[in-house]
Amino acid sequence: MVVPNLCFENSDCNMLEMAQRCDLQVNGMGKLKKVFLSNAESSDLAKKNFFKKEMLKITDYQLLDIDMLSKKEIEEYIKTQPITCTIDLYPSFRRHTEQGVYMDTEKEVERFQKLFDEGKNNTAHAMLIVGYGMENGEEFFLVQNSWGTKWGYYGFAKIKRSLLYYLQYPLIH
Repeated sequence: MVVPNLCFENSDCNMLEMAQRCDLQVNGMGKLKKVFLSNAESSDLAKKNFFKKEMLKITDYQLLDIDMLSKKEIEEYIKTQPITCTIDLYPSFRRHTEQGVYMDTEKEVERFQKLFDEGKNNTAHAMLIVGYGMENGEEFFLVQNSWGTKWGYYGFAKIKRSLLYYLQYPLIH
């Protein structure tokens, strides 16, 4: 599994802090030091000095056409920084608390398709894609959800790639 760690200037970081820091707010975020593919310990100094750093802000988003981009191209975007995504809110997704790859059920998909065909609103939810990988032959994206640490695996989940859509890459300046 590939999980890029985004570390800030003059600091070390771990995966949970990276995810929290990637919740880009109106006030921006600290300037990134580098992107690499291993975890490091965080330091108290980094926590204390985080908001004293040069701030970056999202200026726009680039929609990633998942039908036109290769798997490798999407993975390159994720290695650079987290990207946003959308998923349909199936009942089983709301209850997901496992470490394995989340996959919808055929029955749920049929129900959502029927609602869509009838012009009824199906519910969708946005999350951050922070990594990717393969488990038991199933390709997945590692996502961070905003529902807290009791959902998924401490707020993260491996989601079957084909379930996520409307991928957007934030443009930061």
